[in-house]
Amino acid sequence: FTKFDRVRQILYNVRGKYMKRGMSMMKSSVKKIGALVAAAVMVCAIFVGCGSSSKYDTSTPDGALMTQLDALKTGDFSQLEGYNKEDLEATGVTEAQLKDLMNSFFGKSTYTVQNVETVSDTEAKVTVSGKAVDMAKFIPVVSTEFLAKATEFATKNDTSNMTQEEAAKQMITLLIDAAKSKKSSVELKDVTVTLTMEKKDGKWDVSSDNENMNSLTELLAGSTTDELAESMQGLFGGSLA
Repeated sequence: FTKFDRVRQILYNVRGKYMKRGMSMMKSSVKKIGALVAAAVMVCAIFVGCGSSSKYDTSTPDGALMTQLDALKTGDFSQLEGYNKEDLEATGVTEAQLKDLMNSFFGKSTYTVQNVETVSDTEAKVTVSGKAVDMAKFIPVVSTEFLAKATEFATKNDTSNMTQEEAAKQMITLLIDAAKSKKSSVELKDVTVTLTMEKKDGKWDVSSDNENMNSLTELLAGSTTDELAESMQGLFGGSLA
């Protein structure tokens, strides 16, 4: 079960659970869908792995981390362990679309390694500071634009005969168009976090324990997991589950 398998599973879950009712959902819950897709993309970023081509020394914990963050900003998911373009596009998201979405969300972020503490041969603490996307502010902007585009599409087109597959693809396209059109609205937030890196099978990767994932979310989204969930609940009402 590779990192790419986890990403595909996330994309399938979001599509299957929240898009199965088709284009009629655009009039009642598109903003919630937008937040869920955006959240799924952030989770995808957690599983970005180190590639063979990098301007950093991936044999070091800080070099491996910076490579992963760069891959996130560019949307270069070919570096995912187990990556397969055909398998990705089977989820209804094309390689180009995923790159556009990741770049729209994270392209303006900047990161700098401040300190590396070696704990053992297989563990290190890397302190990173930078400018993170203030996702609590950006997701509402994108979601509002998504709602407008979705409503316009549903008004101008006969969606009654669209299949679930067609509806899902259209909604993804509209979300990406919304994110790209509002990229200039991204606000950045100063962040400093310390992440645990683990060496497994000779490769450094971000530790997947809960505390570390919370720190990574803060680095990517400008808020901790709990803070982001709270802001999304305030915007969309109730649970996002």
